[in-house]
Amino acid sequence: MNDRYHALLNAMSDAFFVGEVLFDEAGHPEDLLFLEVNRAFLALGGPDPVGRRLRELTPTIEQHWLDAYGAVALTAQPVRFENTSGDRWFDVSAFRVGAPEQRRVGVLFNDITDRKDAEAAGVERARFEAERAAYLRLQESHQEIQATLDNAGDAIITNDEFGVIISFSRSAERLFGWAASEVIGRDHEILLSEDERPASRKRMAALRWPDAAFGGVNVRDALRKDGSRFRLEVSLSALVRDGRPVYIALARDISERDRLERMQREFVSTVSHELRTPLTSVTGALSLLATGALGAVPPRAAGMLDIAVRNCTRLADLISDLMDVERLTQGKMRYDIGTHALTELAERAIADIAVYADNFGVRITLQRGDARPRVNADPARLEQVIGNLLTNAVKFSPKDGRVTVVVSERDGCARLEIADEGPGVPESFESRIFERFAQADTSDTRAKGGTGLGLAISKQLIEAMGGEIGYQSRVSVGTTFFIALPLAST
Repeated sequence: MNDRYHALLNAMSDAFFVGEVLFDEAGHPEDLLFLEVNRAFLALGGPDPVGRRLRELTPTIEQHWLDAYGAVALTAQPVRFENTSGDRWFDVSAFRVGAPEQRRVGVLFNDITDRKDAEAAGVERARFEAERAAYLRLQESHQEIQATLDNAGDAIITNDEFGVIISFSRSAERLFGWAASEVIGRDHEILLSEDERPASRKRMAALRWPDAAFGGVNVRDALRKDGSRFRLEVSLSALVRDGRPVYIALARDISERDRLERMQREFVSTVSHELRTPLTSVTGALSLLATGALGAVPPRAAGMLDIAVRNCTRLADLISDLMDVERLTQGKMRYDIGTHALTELAERAIADIAVYADNFGVRITLQRGDARPRVNADPARLEQVIGNLLTNAVKFSPKDGRVTVVVSERDGCARLEIADEGPGVPESFESRIFERFAQADTSDTRAKGGTGLGLAISKQLIEAMGGEIGYQSRVSVGTTFFIALPLAST
């Protein structure tokens, strides 16, 4: 909408500017600060006036111009008048812009010296109508901008650097139950629960630093006018107005989303726990039958039993992954942190997956080098992550392919890399690779099996242990995943 506004201004043939009227201690207008001009104004010649004062640019300006602008800024009564400056005549339309305390005026003016000479020919009427149409178009643009803000789905709230509310959109009124007139000028803490307010004060203080960071989304415990509490998702940005910071908050109620996510977690938890025990029994019974422990099995039945055992194993892996996701989401994952040699953990993970790799015809090699890095980590969870990465590398490697594991030290971290010779990660999948249930949408990927949870779980486990996980990939060449963990102090 701002683009349309500026386009409209610059398309006008008449000069236009927005300025702030400056008053002396006695309340008399003494100068005007230019805030915005259009192209027609710049075409009059002279330097760009934005950010400069009228008396600096035109020292001989008559006081009657400032008196007229000052009256408009104070009374909000638009005026239209004709006046002279030197030997030229100007037709001027002035109206207040913005809040009263800003003392801003918008001025549309045109040199009418030639028109004065030709009034008998009826030029005055045509010029008046053109100026009126331009003014109406400007008003209409402003109304469209305001309507867009009022009807936005998210609440829009602006605060000054001290947390005082400056503006409050219609959506904000609906969300919090307050009218804008009731909250403007008050501290934003009236919109937060008592528990949130101390932390909010610290955040506001931190935002006053020049290098304050913005962006991202935060969740707050908010308070409506009627005292009811709800979960609020807030994204914050900043701009500078009149040399002072203004903070813009976009907010939405996520109470319903939280409720649905809680129901989903409870459902997953219930299903996982209810299925785990009977599935273990079924898998055990099928395995006994398949190995012939209960007697010989006909060849055709043996094939069906193998299929059943594999699918039970896959289902058991899925349930195990779902339970890990549940624990990670709820912060209930327990870690037995100790100091361990990363190379030894890698060796154990490779040994555990050796038979699986043989079935795919893939060879795993470990390059130890001279480094023997030690890390502070939960050995079982770290082996789980290494196992996940090795399983993926084996699955996506060609027959007779090779998976290379490298343990090294770099930039104060212990680093483990697992490189395969597979098809690589499709560019369209890169942004989702660590999401839950994410799998590249190819027939080959689906044929490899898997729950789509391994990488998501691995990322959360590594980050919980203070590390980083990532990858590099080239399509048709291969993919290298890496884990980096801080070196344990000696």
